Amino acid sequence: MNPWERLKPPLKIEDIEEIGFQKASREANKIPYKSKVETARKREMTRVRVLYRFINTNLLRALKILDVYFETHQFYRDLINLYYPENEIKRIHKRFLKLVSALEDIKNEYLEKINSSNSPDEMRKYRRVAQGKFATFLHRIKEDMEFVLKLYRYARRLPSIDPEGVTFLVAGPPNTGKSTLVNILSTAKTKTASYPFTTKDIFVGHIEHRYFKAQIIDTPGLLDRSLSERNEIELKAIYALKNLRGDILYLFDISPEAYYPISNQINIYREISKEFENRELIPIANKIDSPDEGKYKELKEVFGERLIEISCLKGIGINKLRELLLNRIEKFYLEKLSR
Repeated sequence: MNPWERLKPPLKIEDIEEIGFQKASREANKIPYKSKVETARKREMTRVRVLYRFINTNLLRALKILDVYFETHQFYRDLINLYYPENEIKRIHKRFLKLVSALEDIKNEYLEKINSSNSPDEMRKYRRVAQGKFATFLHRIKEDMEFVLKLYRYARRLPSIDPEGVTFLVAGPPNTGKSTLVNILSTAKTKTASYPFTTKDIFVGHIEHRYFKAQIIDTPGLLDRSLSERNEIELKAIYALKNLRGDILYLFDISPEAYYPISNQINIYREISKEFENRELIPIANKIDSPDEGKYKELKEVFGERLIEISCLKGIGINKLRELLLNRIEKFYLEKLSR
């Protein structure tokens, strides 16, 4: 599960201030009149307490968002770091921790002053000073809170992936049938879902077999062209994917209308094999129902019997591929249980 999905975000600073002051005033006005001094004391202390609690609640929500970053798997941390540098996250986390402590000190100081006073005017003055200090702190962290909110909005939309589970990454040039294959292999169990991932989307589905489960991920725009053509963000995204366990299913398009010449497709396959050298890379020729004989022959010369031949359109070879994946899922879990 995405660790940010169920977190409640803080409000914007201007909303914290506006709503906090309103709540404080509303709660204070609920206190019934007893005597001039006693009523003033209770109302002013209530205003300070309620405003403090509201601010503190939102700060703790912001801290929880950052805490999850430090607690989560490296896969998610790498994805966050595509746009949100770790040094900034650490700086804001440290600053907010100090602020929580400082706000509590202000609250305690002015509650004590209000409680010790017998003058309603003096109580009012202490309450206003406390509120002013709270507001000053909020204004100082406005940009940092906006950073946390942006991080949260990005993080909560990341795919729910089990980094410790078995994963199949589906790679290949555009229009090779990657998304179709993900749907064929997983849609009977779980609908695929689209998630933002750098400038493109990835699609996550699941394959269930007996008591075992695997993730299958389509990665358009990430593993579909030469590494030399990629920008820094895309390269970091690929490195994030390297934190997932499992195999890479590389689809070749052997139809006459293929987006890339077969030599380019093979070169991309070889580059990916270098970047993911600790992973099994499974070559798959799609569109076997209408092949370009020259492309097919060249692939067979490179991969021989290793090449899996399928047609997503006609269903050719799908059962053979599915059986291979199910065997690999079983092997993964059996090895995991034996450790």
